[in-house]
Amino acid sequence: SYVDGTLETRLNLTGLHIDALRTGPLDLALEGGTTALHVGLEVHGIRHAQAGRVEHLTVDAAVSTGTESDILVEWDATLSGRIMAEHRMEKNGVHKVHFEDVSLLHDTGPWGLDTTHLSRFQWDGTDWTSLNVEEFILKGPLGKVRLNTEPSPSGNPSWLTLDVDGVPAEVLPAWAGASLALELPAVSGRLNGRAQTNLSTRTGRAFLQWQDAAVPPYALGDLCADLQWNEGAKGTVQQFVDDEEVLLARLVDPHSAVVEIMDWPLDRINPLLFKAGVDLNGNANGTVNLDWTNGLPLALGRIRLDVPELFVEATGGQHAVRGEFRLEPGFMGMDQALVTDPDGNESRLNLSVLHDGYTRWNYDLGFDIGATPFRVMDLDPAADRLFHG
Repeated sequence: SYVDGTLETRLNLTGLHIDALRTGPLDLALEGGTTALHVGLEVHGIRHAQAGRVEHLTVDAAVSTGTESDILVEWDATLSGRIMAEHRMEKNGVHKVHFEDVSLLHDTGPWGLDTTHLSRFQWDGTDWTSLNVEEFILKGPLGKVRLNTEPSPSGNPSWLTLDVDGVPAEVLPAWAGASLALELPAVSGRLNGRAQTNLSTRTGRAFLQWQDAAVPPYALGDLCADLQWNEGAKGTVQQFVDDEEVLLARLVDPHSAVVEIMDWPLDRINPLLFKAGVDLNGNANGTVNLDWTNGLPLALGRIRLDVPELFVEATGGQHAVRGEFRLEPGFMGMDQALVTDPDGNESRLNLSVLHDGYTRWNYDLGFDIGATPFRVMDLDPAADRLFHG
């Protein structure tokens, strides 16, 4: 309707369906005249196949002659939030957005905008590569995230920079899972570091540290990543346990890497072996080449295992194992690995696992016991045991 110079438009839909996007009831209201326009939008039940669900979204915007506007956006989801900003377009076509409030709320805690800084975005027309960010900082219960544009070596403000300082890793699966509608595994630890990208050249670099990294029940120590990307990616990932470097992975290209293993503590995998009644203590050394060009990573290499303590509940005994584990196309296993029983007697272990691209598995396990008696098991008779000895 148009009354006394004021235009009023209202659109009510029971639902909207555009490709992978679906919504529940939608209400759009437009009201204004020659100098100002008010826009109101309320949407329920927003769903996207790849981006999860938002229960409720409201947008309130007041636009003045197309050059200035005040915007308020609020949404209710697993990661709820509120954004209040002021937008202005200069005569030269430059857009400037000043954030007055940004609040994010999740079970892991609240995050809010540090209003002591400028918190401004600006860009030229429709050229998003000209984006310039001035001190946009979110602070949480234990850490902060800072987004800013840094000068490049040539002096131009071209590096969009993200700094993280003490951010709890627990928020990552919660935030990412909420946006992707996935239930990601829980993690813990602290994140520190910097990631930068040049929006014009699409190049980037990142150095990140995941301190006290853990994917319960697995404790990973400290993880450090130093990465660069242009047309391809390269860099390194390091793992430290008790201040000692135990793993170094070099990313050769986007589809391959070389992993060096240095006294890697095997007790880190005990949670994986717990249900099988296996517990071990020892270390691993070697080099493994990974190639995932065709999907699942193809692992080739040799790993020397030194396991002075291996307990298998099914046999009731503790043994020591020393040998070389080989990874070859379609094969993984050990030849003539030395196995020592609690009395110091020795035998030889042959393990062969054949597969066809990690399908159609075939296993073969054999012991070569000499003339000296070897304690294979140490089990007393019991009613619930199929064997003892």
